[in-house]
Amino acid sequence: MDAAVTPNLVLSAQLTASGQDDRALARACRAGSLTRIAPGAYVPSLEWSTFDPRQQHLHRAVAVQRKRQRDLVLSHETAAIAWGLPAWGWPRGPADFIDPGDGAPRSEGTVRIRAASLVQEDVVDLDGVLVTSMHRTALDLLMTRGREQAVVLVDDVLHRGRLDRAELADLVASRPNARARRRAAWAVAFGDDRAESPGESISRVSAHDSGFVAPVLQKACRDADGLIGYVDFFFPDPARPGRGSLGEFDGDVKYLGGAHRTGRTPEEVVHDEKLREDRLRAMPTTAGLARWTRRDLVRPGRLAQLLRAAGTVRRPWVTRKGRSAGGPAGRSSLSRHPPTGTRRPGQR
Repeated sequence: MDAAVTPNLVLSAQLTASGQDDRALARACRAGSLTRIAPGAYVPSLEWSTFDPRQQHLHRAVAVQRKRQRDLVLSHETAAIAWGLPAWGWPRGPADFIDPGDGAPRSEGTVRIRAASLVQEDVVDLDGVLVTSMHRTALDLLMTRGREQAVVLVDDVLHRGRLDRAELADLVASRPNARARRRAAWAVAFGDDRAESPGESISRVSAHDSGFVAPVLQKACRDADGLIGYVDFFFPDPARPGRGSLGEFDGDVKYLGGAHRTGRTPEEVVHDEKLREDRLRAMPTTAGLARWTRRDLVRPGRLAQLLRAAGTVRRPWVTRKGRSAGGPAGRSSLSRHPPTGTRRPGQR
């Protein structure tokens, strides 16, 4: 399991069943050595303090599953965390389960239980936790997520080789909900195995919806001194072959993540990135360079503003109002021009 379940989950029912006094749990909570994460469920406080919101969400879900008598199966967004599938942002909703029995759909506080039939291949045991399979989880997410979050999923499974585009298309085609099926099929066609983070995926959807040309991802850039590096986005200018604007999504991991610092301090990373940017801007093929962060992506219109300032070209069939000849940007033109290419492993 990508987000490993702690072996130190303590259930008060287990203590009572073994003849121990569960009042010791209350004393441990008051002393600060245990943290109550759900009714009757506890985790060592030191361990709990190291978990991010996704891990905390998962552990609360596992606590619910272990307390229930019915065979509830982790599903949807909760199963995505168990499989290490990304989403844009931290989990906000309740823990998701499927009840494969005869129970009715219901919500109980921080728990959402769906009633659905599951065949044997739909359920796997991950470290003692029942979770919908990778295929079933991907299908459930594609049918319930919005366009942007669905692309985050598709990009990731393609990038890591967990599912291919044909498998995803077949999964989506099997579902009866026409509206959800169209939305999911759009995301599958739009997916690109070169995208390397949720931020890059969200950026691509936003740029597409704003009417800009489809970018080349992870493009190698060189000058007289050799390889400068790989840029997240190269937006070609159809009227000037070889020339276009560059785009970089700056996630925190670029400056703070140990894997990308390679022994450098954050200050040294920033300095090296400035030198790299100067070389990129100096290339004769560079029309401009735009950089943006997570904060820019949540501001409506901000990414489009930055891309325009960098000289990014719009698709020829998109008008100034962002509409194509076939309808709103982001719907009609995609199937005719799906992104293609191979990924460059080992990058942000």
